[in-house]
Amino acid sequence: MPEQYKVIIVGAGPGGLSAAARAQANQLEYLLLEKGELVNTLSEEYQYGKFVQDFPSTIPARSDLSFHAGSREEILEWWNTYANEQHLDVHLQEQVTAVTKHDGYFEVHTAAAVYKATNVILAIGRVGNPRHLTIPGAELEHVAYRLKDPRAYTDKDILVVGEGDSAAEVALALAERNRVTVFNRGAGFFRMNDNLRSQIDQKIATKELNAYFNANIERIEPDVAHLLVGDHHVPVQAQHIFVKIGAEMPRGFLEQCGVTFASQDFEALPILDAQYQSVVPGLFLVGAVGGKDLIKYGLNQGYEVIESLLGHAVEPADEPRLREVLQLIPGDSVNAKLDLIQSRVPFLGEVSVSQLREFALLSTVCEFRQGETVFEEDKFETTFFTLVEGNVELAFKTDATRRIGLRQGEFFGEMSLISDRPRTATVIATHRVLAIETPRRAMLKLMKAEPSVKNFIDRVYILRALQSNLCPELTSEEFHQSITDATLRFYKKDEVIFKAGDDEDGFYLCHGRGGHECGSHSPGQAGFSGAVAPTSPPAGAYSAPNATAQSGSSHHPRSAETDQPHARLPRPWRCRRDRCLADR
Repeated sequence: MPEQYKVIIVGAGPGGLSAAARAQANQLEYLLLEKGELVNTLSEEYQYGKFVQDFPSTIPARSDLSFHAGSREEILEWWNTYANEQHLDVHLQEQVTAVTKHDGYFEVHTAAAVYKATNVILAIGRVGNPRHLTIPGAELEHVAYRLKDPRAYTDKDILVVGEGDSAAEVALALAERNRVTVFNRGAGFFRMNDNLRSQIDQKIATKELNAYFNANIERIEPDVAHLLVGDHHVPVQAQHIFVKIGAEMPRGFLEQCGVTFASQDFEALPILDAQYQSVVPGLFLVGAVGGKDLIKYGLNQGYEVIESLLGHAVEPADEPRLREVLQLIPGDSVNAKLDLIQSRVPFLGEVSVSQLREFALLSTVCEFRQGETVFEEDKFETTFFTLVEGNVELAFKTDATRRIGLRQGEFFGEMSLISDRPRTATVIATHRVLAIETPRRAMLKLMKAEPSVKNFIDRVYILRALQSNLCPELTSEEFHQSITDATLRFYKKDEVIFKAGDDEDGFYLCHGRGGHECGSHSPGQAGFSGAVAPTSPPAGAYSAPNATAQSGSSHHPRSAETDQPHARLPRPWRCRRDRCLADR
C-alpha cells in the first residue's frame, strides 16, 4: 500500500467503478472503497430481472466499462467480470466514516484503517437512503421500500406509492400476476419518462392496473390503505405496499466532508464546478450524489475526473449534443452560447454550469418568424418556453381586445407545471423569436435542484396574478421595488387562513385548484387588510406543483386537489383607478 494515493474513490457504483477502471488503465495509484458489494445499487436495490435503460440515448457512454441497455443480471455480470479480470484495487465491505482535508492531502477514515490521498472522488449514490412515509401505519411490516424479486408475489393485492420511474417499474413488474393499484396526486403520471408513462397508461386503459387520480395516502392498516381521492375517503386492499418516493441526499456526511449546497432546501444539490469538483479543492462528486441519477452520467463523470487528474484535456461527453441543440443560439462555442442564455434569462442567473448544461440538453431551441403562432389556446401541451431573443404577444378568446406582451428573458407556458389544464392563451411572435422549449419534467427537476429558479417563477406568478386581477398596469419594476417578501403558501381543504380578530396585515390572492375555492365563515375586516381575493388563473399562471418544497420537512405525498396556492402580499394594498400601489 502506498503511503499516499493519487486518488481514493468512495463507492463502487457506476461512477466509482468507471473512475477506478480509468485509473487502472493509466497506472494511477488509486484505491476503491465500497461499504457493500460491487455495484451495490444494482445488486441490492434493483429488482430481479429489471431492464436497465442506457439513457440519455443522445450521449455516448465514455468509460472503460462496457455498458448498454440490458437486464440487471447482465450488467452485474459484465462489471464483476471486468473487475476480476483487471484486478481492480477494491476493498469491499469497508465503509468510509469520514473524509478530512489537511495541508496537501486528505485522510479517508474507515473502521479498518486511515488512508491518505491527494484527491478523493465521492461516488456514493443515494438510492440506499430511501425517503420514508411518515403517515400512521407506515411502520407496519407489509410496507416496504424495495422490491427484491417480483416472482415472489402472486395473486396479491398490492399498492405502489410513488409517481416516478422507480414506482412505474415496480408496478409494471408486479402487474402480470397480481392486482396492483397506483395513485397520483394530480391528473396524470407526468414525472415518469415517456416510455414508462405510456406503459402505465396502457395498463390502466386495459384494466391491468387500478389507478386513482387527484389522490393522496392518509393512513395504513393491515391489508388496507386509506386514500383521500378528491373529497372522498377510499379504502384500498393492500396486502403489500411498495413505497418509491425518492431518496435522500447523504447531506450530513457530505457537509462533514466540507461540501456546500445551493441552499438549505432538502432538494438542493451540492455546489460543483464544471469538472465536478466541490468547494473543497481535490474533492469530487460524481453520479447521483452530485445530482446525476442516470448510470451513463455516472460512468462518464468518473472517467472524466480521472482524465482531468491525469492532465488530459477532456471535452464533456454532452458537448457534441449541446452543439447540435444550441446551433441557433449566437456564440462561437457551447460555453459562449450558455453564457449568453444565462445572461439574458434572469431565472437561470444562479444555476450551476452542470444544471445549465442539463437544462439545455433536455430542451429544444425553436425559431419563430414574426406573426407565427407558438401555441394555441385550449390545447393540452406540457412544455415551458423561455425567450432568448425577440418578443411575443398573448391573445385570449374571451377578450379579443386584451393583449399581453412578453420580451426577451421572460417565460410563458408555466401552466404546464400543473399539467392538468390546457393552454390559457394563444402566443404569437411579434418579432423573430428564439425560444427554449423545455419539457415539464425537466423544468420541475431544475426547480427542485435550484431553489432560486422556483422562487423566481413563484414571484412572477404573483406579479401576473396581480396584473390579471387587480393592477393591470403594474410593472415588474414597481412590483420588485415595493413587494419584497410576498410568498406562495399552500393550505389544505378546511384549513384556516386567518380568523376574525387576528392581527393580520397581509393581502391574499387565492387560486383554488380542482374547483376548490376560498370561503369565509364570518364577516371579514374592512378594506384590503387581511382580505382574501379569489383569482382565476392569469395567462399561463403558475402554481407550484410540489408543496413539499415549501415545508422541507414533510415527505408525505400531498393532494394537488386539496392544497391551494395563495399569494400573500406583506402590506395592505389600495387600488387607485386602474393602478395599485403598495401602501407604504
